[in-house]
Order: sequence, then structure tokens, then C-alpha cells
Amino acid sequence: MLATDPDADTFYVVLYGPNKGQSNLSRFDLPAWNALYDKAKMLSNSPERDQLYREMDKALFSPTRRLRPIAHRIVTGLTQPWVIGYRRNQVMREFWKYLDIDESALPSRRARAGAAAAAPAR
Repeated sequence: MLATDPDADTFYVVLYGPNKGQSNLSRFDLPAWNALYDKAKMLSNSPERDQLYREMDKALFSPTRRLRPIAHRIVTGLTQPWVIGYRRNQVMREFWKYLDIDESALPSRRARAGAAAAAPAR
């Protein structure tokens, strides 16, 4: 994830327990950490919020946690030419609901039937 906003929330939102299955792909869910995050969300940029972030870091990176942050530098996304609206979002993973099909760009029905017939049985 790249920081386009200097606010640390950009990085912490992907670990917030209630976001499991959305931006929180790791499904990390630690109630004490979530409570700190909830408190931090209510504060503006301040030393008090910075202190909460430090506590969150300690909870996240403690020796008893099994979570190890890593980086993936290459993301590959494939789409067909008839798919409209395909654009990967760095945080939200449910982008499929924003897609549409350009029916005029679809292969002919005959070509699709032939491709299906030639495909191996599953």
C-alpha cells in the first residue's frame, strides 16, 4: 500500500477487525487493538492519537502475534475487452459490483458456443 495521505489511518484501516473480508484481507481481529483504533478515529492529529498508534503498533508487532506484514510489489489483473469499469482499488476488494458488460464487444453467440464445445469437460 502506498501512502497518498500522511495520516496513519491509511495503514491501520486494513487491520481493523470489523473490516474483515473487505479491506482487512488478513482477517486480523484483536478486540483490544480494535478498541484503540476506535479511540484513535475519534481524535484529530495530536500527540494523544500518536500515542494510541504506538500502542496499536506494540499490540500488532508483539512476539506473541503471528501476523507478519509483507509487501507485494506486482499486482496482476486480467479482464476481457468487453468488461467495463475494471479498476483495482488498493483498499476495497469488492470492486466486482461496479463492473458491467459491453454486449456489443462480446464475441458472437456462435463463437462462444464453439469455444464451449471445444473446452475440456470439468
